[in-house]
Amino acid sequence: MSRKILTDEEIKILGNNPYIKSVTSKRIQYTREFKRHFMQEYLAGKGPTRIFREAGFDTELLGSKRIERAAAHWKEAYHAGRLDDDPNTYYSGDSLYAQLKALQEENKLLKEKIQQLLL
Repeated sequence: MSRKILTDEEIKILGNNPYIKSVTSKRIQYTREFKRHFMQEYLAGKGPTRIFREAGFDTELLGSKRIERAAAHWKEAYHAGRLDDDPNTYYSGDSLYAQLKALQEENKLLKEKIQQLLL
């Protein structure tokens, strides 16, 4: 399987996004904040490409396969309760507090979805 090698210009473009922890020609590491944001938006019904685009990413530059692989990895980690345990993530605040806030937001979104379904 061939992977797209990122050019110096593409690395610079991606590196300017606040949701990027680090980027090299072969690897992109996203912040924990983005992974949480991604999962909240995904659970609210948005598609992966739309979430990336609305977060300021050039989805053409990333490519659909890279977006699909990241989404699949994060969904699996989320459902296994390991999204915050991923060693390739970075969070700038207190981990337990951040987990609590993420769960509170998820609960809020799920309650809203239930209310919509009941109407």
